[in-house]
Amino acid sequence: MNKELSSAFRSLWRVGMTAALSTKFPGHRFVYRDLLRDACRKHDPSYFSQERVLNTVMFLQAASSKGTLEHKLMKNRFHIQMFRRKEGRRLVHLSSPMEREYFVSVYDTYEACLKKIGQIYDIYLL
Repeated sequence: MNKELSSAFRSLWRVGMTAALSTKFPGHRFVYRDLLRDACRKHDPSYFSQERVLNTVMFLQAASSKGTLEHKLMKNRFHIQMFRRKEGRRLVHLSSPMEREYFVSVYDTYEACLKKIGQIYDIYLL
């Protein structure tokens, strides 16, 4: 199981980096690195299925070519994740508890949308 997980990680890493580099934004490769590492650390190895990994690899290959819907989706995912990290650092400096609550819950709809897309296409959107 450990060998399968490391093989899946490497294939997702390889294809995901080409997708991240195709967005022409230098910070996206670091965002993808963090997303992939967090996903592999958060879930146990039994969570990952070979079929979903292959579907995700095919999705990321399609995301590598510009002008596709997959490319636009992943570019948007990288941008939002990058700004989420910055807001997390800024969250400490917000003055009122109401503002903190808003910024913590502002991405709930976005996460639900990603989860639904992942279920429909049977992929991991990390």
